[in-house]
Amino acid sequence: ALRNRNFVIFIAADFAYYMAVAIIVSSLMFYVTVLLGLPESMGPLVMGIMVLVSLFYYIIIRRLVKRFGKKKLVVFSFFMMVFIFTGLFFYGRYDSSAGSALATLLLDKPESFSGASLLQLLALGIFFSLPLALLGILPNAIIAEIATASAEKTGEYKEGMYFAVRYMFV
Repeated sequence: ALRNRNFVIFIAADFAYYMAVAIIVSSLMFYVTVLLGLPESMGPLVMGIMVLVSLFYYIIIRRLVKRFGKKKLVVFSFFMMVFIFTGLFFYGRYDSSAGSALATLLLDKPESFSGASLLQLLALGIFFSLPLALLGILPNAIIAEIATASAEKTGEYKEGMYFAVRYMFV
């Protein structure tokens, strides 16, 4: 499996993605408490939003793949993640009346922090869920295609080895 150039490139990109997501997710409480000034209890809320919204995206990913292709969607996901997390620089810096109204509706003590912070946190959960969904599904499909192409070329079926090597690195 490691002799396949396409697979090695894929594994390097996949490893970088998993490391980036691990850093981002482990820093989530920092974003919530320090940058946004929200209570710690909001951390699980944004994680739940990411999971639920990404499950919705799972339904439409097949159509997106037919229209755009796997490679374009994976690259789009990476760029979307860069855009989203570049925006972290601006977290907690602005206020909005819409955010304050939302905070009043959702929380017991909305006056203890900025409503814009709540909007920014919800936006993070919603927008980050699309790349999460795409990168939760497409890498496995790409590995299957690489393994199938390798088997057709060499006559040796090593699908299990390709997946084992991938999960050894992530």
